[in-house]
Amino acid sequence: MGKILSTLFALIFAAGSVYFLLFQLKVVGPTVCEKTLQYSLGNFDTRFGLTREEFIVYLEQAEKVWETPLNKNLFELEGGAKFTVNLIFDERQRQTIEEKKFRYELENIEGRIQEVSLERQTLLSGYQSAVSEYGILEKDFRTKLTTYNSEVDGWNEKGGAPKGVYEELTDKQRRLSEDAAFLDEKRIELNKLVLEVNRLGMQGSILAKRHNENAVTYTSVFGSPRQFNQGDYDGKSISIYQFDAPEHLVLVLAHELGHALELRHLSNTESVMYYLMDAQDLENVRLTEEDLAALRQKCRL
Repeated sequence: MGKILSTLFALIFAAGSVYFLLFQLKVVGPTVCEKTLQYSLGNFDTRFGLTREEFIVYLEQAEKVWETPLNKNLFELEGGAKFTVNLIFDERQRQTIEEKKFRYELENIEGRIQEVSLERQTLLSGYQSAVSEYGILEKDFRTKLTTYNSEVDGWNEKGGAPKGVYEELTDKQRRLSEDAAFLDEKRIELNKLVLEVNRLGMQGSILAKRHNENAVTYTSVFGSPRQFNQGDYDGKSISIYQFDAPEHLVLVLAHELGHALELRHLSNTESVMYYLMDAQDLENVRLTEEDLAALRQKCRL
């Protein structure tokens, strides 16, 4: 994009003399928007789990981030082109794989905490209903027992009950014994429920502690916004070293393609050309007004 200097000589005739004036004209070369950057695929490491065809699809998506707003063909895949786009596996992607494993473990723990919490809440609700039911049954049993004891005491004070009354009281005693046994079974069930509710509460606490410890470790190791060292542009090629999802790859490619358009980093955290992968919309990578203004300025539009 250098400026080409040419010379223009002019002859001026004045008062019988000839004067030579030398002019320098600045001939401006084409902007990045007036030519198409042809590129080819260079080094391609399959340890990223991508095929060349899949990678090309993401490249095309990244191209459109810049091409669509201007309706210009800025980039074109061309076999044998000197400018290359490379996919290089190194320690950065190894760390990304570790981060994904760590995040997967955290998500598993979070899922288990939710399951345990739901199970405990269900049991606790059942326990509270059972306690309420047990209270009603116990109150009814004690009322019947008090009435029975009063009847027995009354007949004992009279010296004994007639045969019919005795048989009736014996039947009441049998039923009260059955009710007492039933209440005892309910009490045992309630105790088991209490133990299970407490066990789930303890399990939830252990899981929460484990999650919090892992979350602290995760944040300290992986939680900071990542500088755009997932890729680089050196004037002759673009190399991609790290991504953890297709949408991240599209953003990194779009960022490096922006550098290929001679754009520098911008201050808006949502911009494709911001120096960190931070507040950009990864689900829909698109140019901000700042990105577009920088592109138009570079293209002299």
